[in-house]
Amino acid sequence: MTPELMTQRIETAFGDVRRGSGITLHEADVLDACGSEKERVKARKLDTDEKWQDVPEREIEDHPSALCFLDPEGFRYYLPAYMRWSVRNYRTSNSLSSDMTIYALAPSGNKGVTDWNRARWEVFTRQQSEVILDYLRFMLEAGKDHADSFMAELAINAYWRQFG
Repeated sequence: MTPELMTQRIETAFGDVRRGSGITLHEADVLDACGSEKERVKARKLDTDEKWQDVPEREIEDHPSALCFLDPEGFRYYLPAYMRWSVRNYRTSNSLSSDMTIYALAPSGNKGVTDWNRARWEVFTRQQSEVILDYLRFMLEAGKDHADSFMAELAINAYWRQFG
């Protein structure tokens, strides 16, 4: 699959996803830093986008670990932006955002697929889950020398294969 086709699939499957009340990108950054509630409120105001397609690519590049700190609603909103960014930039960026996107779709360490994973992954429609599987396969093959293909394969085998 070409990067252009993979990007198109992501945009089609997630096209109508809107931000809602979930944790935002800058809030996740505050959570990562163990910030206060006051800092979270201030950080949330920095995220003015309503559609994931409008999340600035620079923000994705600069916040590689944000996906780890999102609730299910925030995860559903930001994941397509991170996947699209990864498909476009996995060969050229030094950011860890591509690998962190893969990790967000893989089991948590030696625990396997946990309730926490399921709560975040079960928010996706069947079509969205199929596209996530295609994204992981894309990163496994195309990203072999540029992304963590081992973890992409682990994610596929641990959970996402059921959507193929």
